[in-house]
Amino acid sequence: MDVSIILVNYNTKELTCNCIESIVKYTQSITYEIIVVDNNSSDGSKSLANDNRIRFIESGDNLGFGLANNLGVKYAKGKYVFLLNTDTLLTYNVIKVFYDYMETRPQVGVVGAGLLDAEGNNNATYVKFPSISHTFRLCWQYFERHSGLKSKSSQLAIDGDDVDVEGISGADMFIKKAIFNEAGGFDKDIFMYGEEVELQYRIARLGYRRVLLPQEHIIHLEGGSSSSTKMSRLSFFVLYSMLRGKCIFYRKHKNSIYRLMSLLLELPLDIMFILLSPYRKFWSRYIGNYKILRKGYQLSAQIKDKEYYRVS
Repeated sequence: MDVSIILVNYNTKELTCNCIESIVKYTQSITYEIIVVDNNSSDGSKSLANDNRIRFIESGDNLGFGLANNLGVKYAKGKYVFLLNTDTLLTYNVIKVFYDYMETRPQVGVVGAGLLDAEGNNNATYVKFPSISHTFRLCWQYFERHSGLKSKSSQLAIDGDDVDVEGISGADMFIKKAIFNEAGGFDKDIFMYGEEVELQYRIARLGYRRVLLPQEHIIHLEGGSSSSTKMSRLSFFVLYSMLRGKCIFYRKHKNSIYRLMSLLLELPLDIMFILLSPYRKFWSRYIGNYKILRKGYQLSAQIKDKEYYRVS
C-alpha cells in the first residue's frame, strides 16, 4: 500500500462525503486506502460505515484531532499517511505528486500543498513554531476578526517549486508513516489546535525537512462546516484551545522563561474560559471537551482498550 488517507470526522458528514468523492475521482496510479475516524458524531455520520470504499473507525468519544489521527495511523497500511481535513477538496491527482516527491527525497519528513479557499484566494498554508511575539499576534488577530476590523485570516503566497517552512498546515500533512511513528505521533496532551505544530517541531529535531509545494493546490473550505453564528460561538473555544496548545508547547520544548510564562498563563486561561465564555449554551456543549483537557487526556489510556472503539 502506497498511501493511507486519514480523515477525522466530527459532525461533518456532508463535507466528509464530498472530500471522499474528490479523493476517489482524482487519485490514480498509486495504491491507497481511505480511513475515516469518527469522533462520536451525532449527525448520521455513522452511516459512512456502509461505504465499502473506506475503512470506518468509531472512536467512541470525541478524541480531538491529534488522538483521532493517531488512531487512524495505528490501522494504516500505507508507506505514507496523508492527514487530510474533511473540509478539503482535491481537484487533480495531488496525492500522486506528493508520493513521487517524497519517494526521491528521504530527508523530507512532511510535505503539503498551497491551500486555497472556495474563491481561489490563498488560505493559511504553513505554520510557524510558537514564540512570545507569535502568541500576542494570535490574540490580536482574534480581536481583529471579532471586532470587524478584519474579516478573515490571510497568508502571503510563497513562490518557488518547493520551499522549506517550519511546519505544514494541519489540513494537509503528507508524512512517511515511519517518520510519524519515530516522532511519536501527535501529543496526547493537546486536544485540538497546535498539535500539528508540536509534532512538526519534534520531526524537525529529528533532522527531517518540512516542505511546502506552492505550485500544488488543495481547496480548504476553512470553517465551511459552520454557519457564521456557530463560528462566532466556537471562536472563543478556538482561541482558548490555541493558547493552551502554545502553553503545552512552551512547557515541553522551551527554556525556563517560556515554561514560567506558560504556567502563569494557563490558570487565567482556565478562569477566562469558565467565566467569560460569551454563550452559556456554548459552555454547556463543550464542558465535556474542557474536562478532557483538564484531566490530562485520560482517553489516551482508554484508547488502548479494543473495547473502546470499533473498526468497520
